[in-house]
Formats: sequence, structure tokens, C-alpha cells
Amino acid sequence: MSIPPRYRILLAMLLLLPCGQAFAICSPFQGHIRVGADPVHCQANDIQSAINMAGVCPVTIDITREHLYTNQHLTISDKYITFQGWGDGVTCADIPGEPAYAPPASDVPLVTIDGSGNGRVLTITGNSNVGLHNLMVTGGQTSDNARGGGISFDGQGSLYLINSTINLNHGGFGGGINVNGSSGLTKLYLMDHTQILVNTAAVSGGGIRIEGNTRMYAVRPFTLIGFNHAPNGYGGGLEVLGPARADIGSPGYNGLGVLYNNNAAYGGGIDILTFSIQTGATVRLFTTDPNNPVQISGNLASHSGGAVYLRPEDDYNGIGTSTLCANDFRINGNAASEGAAIYSDAGYSLYSSLGGFIFLNRNPGSYCANPEPPAALGAVACAPGVACNEFVGNKAEDQNGQPTAGATILLQSSSLFEADRFSARQNTGAHVLREVGDGTGYLASAHLTNCLLIDNTLTQELIALTDGDQGSLSVNSCTVTGNAIGAPYAFHAPGDFHLNNSIIDQPGRATVDPSITDGNAVAHVLTNDRSTLPDTAYIQLGAPSFVDAAHGNYHLLHSSLGVDDAPVDPSVPALDLDGRTRVVDLPVIANNFGPMDLGAYEIQPACAGNDTIFCNGFDG
Repeated sequence: MSIPPRYRILLAMLLLLPCGQAFAICSPFQGHIRVGADPVHCQANDIQSAINMAGVCPVTIDITREHLYTNQHLTISDKYITFQGWGDGVTCADIPGEPAYAPPASDVPLVTIDGSGNGRVLTITGNSNVGLHNLMVTGGQTSDNARGGGISFDGQGSLYLINSTINLNHGGFGGGINVNGSSGLTKLYLMDHTQILVNTAAVSGGGIRIEGNTRMYAVRPFTLIGFNHAPNGYGGGLEVLGPARADIGSPGYNGLGVLYNNNAAYGGGIDILTFSIQTGATVRLFTTDPNNPVQISGNLASHSGGAVYLRPEDDYNGIGTSTLCANDFRINGNAASEGAAIYSDAGYSLYSSLGGFIFLNRNPGSYCANPEPPAALGAVACAPGVACNEFVGNKAEDQNGQPTAGATILLQSSSLFEADRFSARQNTGAHVLREVGDGTGYLASAHLTNCLLIDNTLTQELIALTDGDQGSLSVNSCTVTGNAIGAPYAFHAPGDFHLNNSIIDQPGRATVDPSITDGNAVAHVLTNDRSTLPDTAYIQLGAPSFVDAAHGNYHLLHSSLGVDDAPVDPSVPALDLDGRTRVVDLPVIANNFGPMDLGAYEIQPACAGNDTIFCNGFDG
């Protein structure tokens, strides 16, 4: 039997009570305080009076529409309260008590709580657990150095939003909501039919800002953080300030990505910041609806990081990382002057030696699998045939729509980028990926596996290592074709560069510059131009035969060069871009150097003798 949303809130609140507290004196769902105009059936005439009446037990405050709730500046401290909005025509007399209580069947706000532009709407402190059900919080207005225009939570506990909207609020930090787990773990839940819309932050976190010991969960359907602004600062939709962390898996709202059309100077969709602390900030993206992957789309940064901006910081007190973990995702249609999709910045302190950490379909336990694996929060793989794991249509352009020399993904000094099973298509700018190579070692590296880089329009190289030769770049089991490249070569990599098990099909363009002389750095490559590559038997000159390149199908025909061409490479993950077995030895194909196909896709056994729909990747 499903539990109504209102009961889910109260059950969760009860579970958060300290051991033994309240259960001896509180029965579940005991308290109701009805707010309205009828003194006989309503226990309170206004919402703050109802809050003040609440004791230590969980209570529901039922808010009728017998009043207009304007100029509201509510305060809660050390309480367990669910606010429940009721629709037109419902009076206090119509709201039953337990056990007959049934919350209204609505997926939109029924009651508006308006700050009328004269201050914050809701301030929560202490050890509090608060739920909003069927409410709109709007009209909050605080100063440009204050936290939380609509809602501020500073303390510990939880805040649940169901069928509720936070919109048209303004604050300095967290225009819509600011949550600071300052005295203990605080959890923010964006549940079904929750929208954070058209809020503005003067500094950071246009829609939502989380800081301190806070976790945010946005994993339910019909969740939207959209049209929010931080035009002079960071995080148009969401700011995550370490040690806070966010888990985002919602399929979004009616086809819109869960983070949609937000804007800021840095991090149009999300910014992930850490300042001088030992525990960093982390955002995990994952899909919970296999037919509707999690999506960050249509966001704009006037400076850097159209979808995501990362910036860590360290000092003599410790190291604070900024980490993005994304599995089964879409990052599409974003724009920024630099880093149209992702910008990983370097820390600016005297002691700084870190850039951001980005893991795409790679899950190192210390960063992406803790404190619980995403599967425990409902993460699933995308359904076969559903567009997934992609960067599509991101544009390097300024806020006036004028093209810039930015990259789709920009990695500043000492950033770590590990990306598996992804495609980048129809992006525009100078590069798809640029790595600043003045860092060193493991903290200045980019590793791409099982990737498809196609149909991008670029004024310079496809991938470039610039501003020094201390970084490392590896491309393994990738297919590169159909890109408009402005430079005379596809890759610019003066540092530590490795190209393996890949297909480079860019007629009129050399593969790499400057020339690579190390025969171990480039091996098992099919290319249209080997003039700048080592003269070894491990590099073939020729063109692949794709199933249907004209319609975007870049699987190899079984008769193509590159099939059963390379030896098994233990550094290549076990699945190809389709999520199918990476190494398949086709008995009808003679091996060249081994059983593994070159490029992003591995021909599966059923495809060895024909080119049916099952074999072309469109069936799933």
C-alpha cells in the first residue's frame, strides 16, 4: 500500500527524532492545528500563532484559504511541523482529524505564503524537521548579504518539499532556499512536483544554496530547478559549498531537465565550491527513470561553466576537493564564454594545488560511491535506445550570443578528468576539451575511454593541451569523425599524450601536432593521416566503414577496417559506449593484433554476419 506524501513526511520526521525522544508522549500523526477564520473549528487565525502552539510532538498545520497570507515572515525553532495547504472552499470544519485525515489530492500549490517583498518568508533554526505540502513560498526579499530569500534553515534536521513551489524570492546567498547544516546533519528533500523557479541571488545560489553539513536529494519525478539567477556570482540554479553534497537524479519536469535555464557568472546550472576545509563539496548526477535521464540543459554562464563550474581550494589546514560524479546523464544546450558545459577551475590560494575532480561513468569509491552507492538512491542505467551520456549542442558564446574561443569542457591547472562511455556532438567553440598543462602528475590529467566525438564545429583543435606540457592526456577506444576542425590537426598535445585503440577519421586533417615519435604512445589506431604519427605496424592508414554515418550510426560494419584489430587492453573498461561487452572475438573475422574492435563500439556476436537493425545499435 502506498503512503500518501503527507504521511511520508511525518514518518521521516519521526525517524529523525533522537532515540527515545517524544515516542513515549507522542502518538504518530497526533497533532493538528488548523489555520483559518472560523474561531470554532480553527485553532489559529494565522500561521505564526499555529507555529507557536506546536510543542515537542510532530504536528500538522493545516492552512485553509480563508485568509490571504501576505507579509508573512515566519520563524520556527526546534519543532517538527508539516505545513499542509488546502484548496478553495475547504474550511477548518472540513478538515478531519486522525484516523480519517486525508490530504488533498493535488500536485500543485494550493496556498500561497507571500513575504510581500519585506523580508524572508520562512526562517528555521535549531533542531527542526519541517515539511511543506501544497504550498507556494514567494515574495521573500532580504539584503544582498543575507542567506535565504524565501527560506533559510540554519541548524540541523530536515526540510521536505512536496507539491510545492519556491518562486520569485531574492537573497544574497540562496535566493530561493539556503540550508546550512551548522549544528548537525541537515537534509533537504525535493520531492514530487517541487519547483524552484525564478529566484535571484545577489551573490550565489540563485535557486538553492547548501552549505555546512547538508545533503540535498533531488531524485523524485516532476522536480525542476529552473529560471533562477545569480548574475554577479556563482550557481544560477544551485550552489553546493563544501562540505555539503547533492544527489540529483530526477528526470525533471515535463521534458525539461531538472536544472534548466538558470544563469550566473560562474556555473549557470551548478557551482561546486570548497574553501579551506578538509571535506570537499560533491555533486552526484544519476538517472532514476531509465527512459528520461537526468539532464542539465539550457543554462548560461556569462563567464565560465555553462552547466557546471567546479572550484576547490586548499591551505595549510587541509585539502578541500570539488567533485562531480555523473552516470547516465545529459548535459545539453548550455552556454558560457569558457567551459560551455563544464569548467573546472583551480584554487586561487597561496597553498592551492588542486583543480576540480570530474568522473563520468567512473566511480572511484572515495569520491563517488560514498556514503552509499547511487543505486541505493534509485540510480538505474538508461534504457536501450535512449539518448544518454552525452554533451550535445553546448555553445562557447557570451551572454549576448556572440561566439568565443572557449571550449565545451575546460580543465584548469591540476584538474582530474576521467570519462568513460560518453559522446560529444554538435558542440561549438574552439575545442571540445582543453586541458591547461601547467599542473603535474595525477592531478593534471584527462582520460577518455569509449567515447564518440562527432559533428562538432571547432575553430581550433578537437582536444588541446595548452599553456604548458606538464599535463597528461589519453584517448582510448574512441571514434572521432565528422568534426569541422579549424586547426590542421585533430589533437594538440605537447605533454604526455597517449592515443590507443581508436579511429580518427578526419579527412584533410592530420591526427596530432607536434609529431609523436614515441611508438608506445600511439598504438592500434586507424587514421586518415598518419604523417605525424610513429612509423609502426600498429597504425593503419585508411577509413572505417560505418553502418550509417549519414544518420548518426557510427557502429562498424563487420567488413570494416578496425574490427578484431587490437589486443585486450586491461585499461579499457569492460563495456563499450552501448553498454555491451567491450571485447568480442568474432570467429568469422581474422584477428589483426587481437580480438578487440577499434573505436567506441564493439560488434556483438549476432552482428558478425549481417547488418540488421539489431546490430546497428538503435534497437538497444
